[in-house]
Amino acid sequence: MGKTSGVKAKLSESCPWLISVWCMPHRLELAVMDMLKKSNLSQEVMDVLHLLYKTYHYSPKSRRELKAVAEHLSVKVRNPTRVRGTRWTPHVEKALRILLKCSSPGSTGQYAVVLEHTEHLASSSRSAEVKGRSITVAKRMRNFTFITYAHFLLDILYIVRGLSETLQSNKAILPTVMSALKTAVSQIENLSVKCLRNSSLQQFLNLVHRHQGQGHDPTEFKFQGIALKGMPGEAADSSDLTTLPGNILAAMRTTVELIVTGIRERFDNLLCSADDIQGPGASKAVACFTVLNHDTWPEHDMELLTHGEADIEYLIQWFGPLLKSNDCDVEAIPYQWNLLKTLVHQEFQDKSYSGLWTVMLTKEPYKNDFKDLLQLVQIMLVLPVTAAQCERVFSAQTRVKTDCRSSLATETLEDLIRISSEGPPVCQFQPEAVAAKWMNSSTRSRRLAYKGWPGEVS
Repeated sequence: MGKTSGVKAKLSESCPWLISVWCMPHRLELAVMDMLKKSNLSQEVMDVLHLLYKTYHYSPKSRRELKAVAEHLSVKVRNPTRVRGTRWTPHVEKALRILLKCSSPGSTGQYAVVLEHTEHLASSSRSAEVKGRSITVAKRMRNFTFITYAHFLLDILYIVRGLSETLQSNKAILPTVMSALKTAVSQIENLSVKCLRNSSLQQFLNLVHRHQGQGHDPTEFKFQGIALKGMPGEAADSSDLTTLPGNILAAMRTTVELIVTGIRERFDNLLCSADDIQGPGASKAVACFTVLNHDTWPEHDMELLTHGEADIEYLIQWFGPLLKSNDCDVEAIPYQWNLLKTLVHQEFQDKSYSGLWTVMLTKEPYKNDFKDLLQLVQIMLVLPVTAAQCERVFSAQTRVKTDCRSSLATETLEDLIRISSEGPPVCQFQPEAVAAKWMNSSTRSRRLAYKGWPGEVS
C-alpha cells in the first residue's frame, strides 16, 4: 500500500479517483499499542501479564501448583494468556479479565490465587530468574494504584474490543463504522470523569466505598482477601472519578488522551466532517459519502432542500472519469439527489440504511429514476472498510492445506477455502445430497458395508 512508490501510488497513476483503505482493525490496534507503550502504568500492567504468562506457560510444575492453590481456596482458575506478539487487542482484554475475574464482587478469585502462588515462588524458587520475576510481580499486584488502574484499563479495552469486533465484521458498512467510532471515542473520553455502568472499575470502587461506609478504616481494605499497599485515606466515588488520588487520576486522563488522540489521527476522515478536511483528496471523498446516510438528514423541508449539495458536487468531481466511463449522466445527479431526498423524507423514513439502498437499487421505478445517482451509491457500498476477511482466508488456507494434504489441486484448495470462510456453519450442513452424489458418481457401485476379504477382517 506504499504511499510514495507502492501499489497505491502505481494504481493512482492510472486511476486518480482511487480510494485506498488501510485495514481499520489494524489501525485501531496501532492506536491502542501506542497508548500501551507511552503510558507508564499501562506498561506495568502489560509487563505483569507477560511475566505471568511466561511463568505458567513454560512451567508445568507452576501450573500444577497454581491449580493446587486454587483447589485449596475453592476457586476455578485459568492459565494466564499471552498478551505480546502478533495478538489482537481483544486478547489483551481477555488476559486482563482472566486475572481480575472472581465469582462475585468481594469474593476470592484468580487474582488472589495467582498472587499467593507468586509470593510462594518468590520465597522458595531456586531459579534466580523466576524468583526475581515473582518478587516484581507480587510487589506490583499488592499496590492499590496498580490494581485500580488495571480495572480502568480493562474498561477501556472492553470498549476497544467492541469497536474492533465491529470493524472486523463482514457486514460492516461505512455508516456503521463511523457511528461505532464516534460512540467509542465518546465512551473513552467519559471514562476520565465517570465509570461505565457495571464496569470493572465501578465494581472495584464500590467495594472500597462499601468498606468505608461500614465504619472501617479505608487503609485496611482487602481485595479478594489481599491487603493492598498505598490505600488512600478516603474512598473514591465511582460516580465521580475526580475523587481518586491525584497520581491515579492523572494516569487515567493521560491514557484517555493518548488513545483518543491515536484513534482521531488514524480515523480522521471518518470522525471529521467533509468541511473540516482541508483541500481535495480521497479522505474528503470518504467523508462526503456520509451524506448518503438518511438518518442524518434534517427534518425541516427548507434545510433538506439544500442538504448535501456541496458533498454531492465533490463526489461528482472526484469520481467524474469513472462515472463517465460507465455512461453516467453526471449533469442529472444533482436533480436526482433533490428528488431522492424528498421521496425518502416522505415515504422511506422507517427504512434502515441497507434496506433503503436495497430498495432503490433493485426495485422499479427507483432503480431507473435514480440510475445516475445510484452509481455513487454503488461506489459507496463497495468501499472496503475492513480487510479482516482476507486474514481469515489466510488462516483457512493454513488449516486446509496441511503437510498431509500438500498435493491438493488449486481448484480443490480454492473450493475448500471458500467453503470454510464463506460457507454456512457445519451445524447447518445437510449431507444427504452430497452423499447421494458421491454414491452415484462412480462407474462401479459403492459398497459401504464392505469389510475386506475374510483374511483381512480381524
